[in-house]
Amino acid sequence: MTAGPEAKGNGQRKGPRRRPAGPGPAERRGEIPDPSPPAPLPGRLEPPPGRPQVLLDANALMLPFNHRFPLEREIFRVMEGAQIRVPSSVVGELERLADFGVFPARAAREFAKRFPVVPTDLRGDAALETLARDLDAWIVTGDRELRRRLEARNLKVLFPRGMTRLEPSRHSRGSTQG
Repeated sequence: MTAGPEAKGNGQRKGPRRRPAGPGPAERRGEIPDPSPPAPLPGRLEPPPGRPQVLLDANALMLPFNHRFPLEREIFRVMEGAQIRVPSSVVGELERLADFGVFPARAAREFAKRFPVVPTDLRGDAALETLARDLDAWIVTGDRELRRRLEARNLKVLFPRGMTRLEPSRHSRGSTQG
């Protein structure tokens, strides 16, 4: 449920309402839910059951604020049902840039909160590359040099073409379904 125009400026939070704390329907019936997450597949951080995984780098997260690029819409246009995620290293990079007062980094940091964070101990491009291999994920970046390095390592890359479209890199075409 989103707040209507009458809620503007009166301090009401926009967006979906959070479920109140307390027992859920299963607990009220006396059932105890299994708190353990599903076991990950061997060699993967977690199972991607048929949904393409997409990792965003800091450059990609700033595109909507630097160029009004329709990032989410384009990812879903290219890969319907994609699961968009942000590496923890990218969140850290955006934090550092925001601390230096870079406006797009502040906005991108807030935008990144919409997506699940993938933990990693690595930093920079090494984190993106390792996670992309482990998750069999696509990487969205507007950084040409990073794109070339990722393509040379046969990783799947989506990059902005103009200021309105994402396009798979040459060697990735035809494999946008995961």
